[in-house]
Amino acid sequence: MKSLIKIIIMGLLVIFVSACSSGKIIPLDRGTYYLSESNARLGMGPPSAETIASVYKKSTEFCKKDGKEVERINNIYTDSGFGKTANFALEFRCINKDKAIDTYKSNTTIVTDKNTPPVKHKISSSDRLKELKEMYKTELITEEEYKAKRKQVIDNY
Repeated sequence: MKSLIKIIIMGLLVIFVSACSSGKIIPLDRGTYYLSESNARLGMGPPSAETIASVYKKSTEFCKKDGKEVERINNIYTDSGFGKTANFALEFRCINKDKAIDTYKSNTTIVTDKNTPPVKHKISSSDRLKELKEMYKTELITEEEYKAKRKQVIDNY
């Protein structure tokens, strides 16, 4: 009987964790949205490039339905560790294409532990270039956008 209860509890826990990482877009306030995905990976470390690309792709598709583009407000990286999965979250809004502005600002947040407050972290140029390349490979940005943003990162180095 006790083992059956343990199995049921574990099953519910798996369902709960799966639901938390489902990647649904959550409306916030003033036209902003939140999208988060987790990935299980061995050991400790940041979320995978596939997880990050998936979040950007879903947010881009969401905005494109209304003929708009994604404006990134904040990235939140949570490293995996003992008993927790790596997570990538994107806070964004959808803006008109004709009013699109450069949103590549140093406004990334890294959460290292549930008990410590988030710390603002400037993304290195090499990480920014990797992120841009992944976005280009997954067709989230065009070749023109990729080249322009790449040039900006290199010029600001």
